[in-house]
Amino acid sequence: MSILKAISRGSIYLLVFLTPLFFSPLTQNVLDFQKQTLFLVIALLGLMGWASDALISKKLVFNFNLASVAVVAVMLATLISSLFSLYSYGSLWGLPLDISSSFLTVTGFVLFYFLVINLFSKDELGKLLFTLVASSFVAALYGILQLCGLFLIPFDFAKVNSFNTVGSVNGLGLFLSVVLVAVFSLVFSEKDKKKMGLFALFGAVLFLYLILINFLAAWIVLVIGSLVIFIQSFVDRDSFFRGKTVAIASFCLLFLSLIFVAVDIFAGDFVGDIYKSLPQTPVEISLTNKTSWDVTVSTLKSSAKNLILGSGPGTFVYDYSRYKPEVINQTNFWSVRFGTASDEILGRLATVGILGILFLAALIGFIAVKGFKMLNEDREDKELVITCYASWLAIVAALFFYPFNFALTFLFWLLSALIIGFDEEKKRVIEFSLGSKAAYAAPLLLVVVLALQLGIIVWVGKRYFAEVKYLQAMQALRKPDYQGAVNDLSLAINSTGSAQDNYLRDLSQVYLAWVSDEIAKSTDQKKTLETIAPLMGQAVEIAKVNTDSVNGNDANNWAVRGYIYRELIGAVKDADSWAVTSYKRAIDLEPASSYFYVELAQVYILKEDLGAATESLLKAIELNPNYSNARYYLGLIYDKQNKKDEAIAQFETLTRLNPDNKDIATILENLKAGKPAFGEQAQAPAPDLNAPTGSNVSTSVPAENPAILLPKNGEPANNVPVK
Repeated sequence: MSILKAISRGSIYLLVFLTPLFFSPLTQNVLDFQKQTLFLVIALLGLMGWASDALISKKLVFNFNLASVAVVAVMLATLISSLFSLYSYGSLWGLPLDISSSFLTVTGFVLFYFLVINLFSKDELGKLLFTLVASSFVAALYGILQLCGLFLIPFDFAKVNSFNTVGSVNGLGLFLSVVLVAVFSLVFSEKDKKKMGLFALFGAVLFLYLILINFLAAWIVLVIGSLVIFIQSFVDRDSFFRGKTVAIASFCLLFLSLIFVAVDIFAGDFVGDIYKSLPQTPVEISLTNKTSWDVTVSTLKSSAKNLILGSGPGTFVYDYSRYKPEVINQTNFWSVRFGTASDEILGRLATVGILGILFLAALIGFIAVKGFKMLNEDREDKELVITCYASWLAIVAALFFYPFNFALTFLFWLLSALIIGFDEEKKRVIEFSLGSKAAYAAPLLLVVVLALQLGIIVWVGKRYFAEVKYLQAMQALRKPDYQGAVNDLSLAINSTGSAQDNYLRDLSQVYLAWVSDEIAKSTDQKKTLETIAPLMGQAVEIAKVNTDSVNGNDANNWAVRGYIYRELIGAVKDADSWAVTSYKRAIDLEPASSYFYVELAQVYILKEDLGAATESLLKAIELNPNYSNARYYLGLIYDKQNKKDEAIAQFETLTRLNPDNKDIATILENLKAGKPAFGEQAQAPAPDLNAPTGSNVSTSVPAENPAILLPKNGEPANNVPVK
């Protein structure tokens, strides 16, 4: 084996081991963005070694079949959908949207798929599977220590029991349930007793993690995988594994998994009481299947483009914003913007449309048929084939139960590549013989490949640099060091070609915060005006560019623009009109948002248009009767209009919603005494009665709330589906 080919194969082993484990504190997104960067760089180096080896050896061995055609089709469908996306930049590259579904990520996985099926013979694929199992064991062990409060890594973000190297607590559970299917098979297929014992230890640790989190979807996936093994051992007991031993053992695993499924579904209260004594993790919130389906259908119905191509990879957050059901406003999750559907399939249907789903279904169909055919062949590696096939069917089933992160998507592509790798019938050999057309084309093709690789690596490096600077900007802002934050954000913006909207959105707000700080510490009005004038101009210009040129389909971008104009009313010409226009555009993009209506009402109050302000506040209350800020402003308007009874009614409701708020009690006292709301004092700004953004939303929701389905009696780490 040549050195170049050995380097390429080594890069694949490295990716299989590191992808479930790698993270870094250098950027705000410590998991998926870090995994994507590492994955792309190492995969491209692997491609470089493979292509160079083929050129030097003057021979290219290439495995290409119908499944490979479907793989390329999935990548092309993702590209086309990204180009017509609501936010093409985010769909193409990932950040600030969902990284795992971006075109760049899919391209990396497709490259990885072809490297696996072309660099490894069927006799060597078992080593890749063992590498995955070893990596999963480390991830599971670390996850268990985290759940128990034993924090080995000294970073603040890692000092919470919900942190692990794969993703969410449930995401790791689903990942491990798929790998556990393979581990179970390896225990019985391994003839070396030492290795058998090692696999048994790995399996025990993975199973322990599943018990600790008790995630229903993980048990269902394990049931499906173990069922495949049981059926195969029953049908082919004379040649498969150890005959009756495997049949009995696989049935035991199947039966045990079914017990957990049945108990979780039919005896949740009992399970909750037991798990109260175990380490607790934050509740994971998700949409219900019904809400996800409704949002997806509404998205597909909205246009012919969306029906065929979807709204764009990673843009489910925009679909949810536009088609969010109003009933969610009756819950404490009214301001959460869900970025994923309840499961991967529904999310993909909304974002890549029917075309993307059809190509994915074709890929799954080809692999399913090919794998099933290999199970019925007389093969020496049959035990390994069924091991990979059962795990692959488990990850395919997981598509219908949970939204995928980077690690879960990687697991799907790895297992798909392993199954196709066992089929060497379609391998073709291209000789670069002297005088042949291939001999002339090969060097040119290599140069093109190298140029593309270097271009992608440079672009990935620039994006990584931008994310590092973005984190540094947020750290500078906390000091606060406004100049430092502006400098770092400007570098991040330049590194991404002014195309990443969250950088621009945050920079405009930094400028506005800087203005407020300068005014607060002002002693010389003229000098202060000279200082803040250019800062105000920058805040306005950046917010305007962000909505008009970068991403006008995100309601948050328009809301920030509206907020900046509102804060500059009286200082910038026509700021009030632009603020109204911006907030109305945000409402168009997120019509069920009571928060935007209250923000718009505050603009009308500043314009002294109390009629329009009242109309906006009443709409906010219609959408969310428990939104305290809306009732607060409405009560003050009624008081100013001398409508005492109406004002008292609003503040009585506020008292019930905020029983511990003394300011509200004082205002109500004044109103009932016939005095102005604030007595003889000047009117004060509204207290922060409700969290205006999703980051501060409470998860304490009454169990009887019909819009929320909570885990029963303290059941840990399960999804909280939101209808």
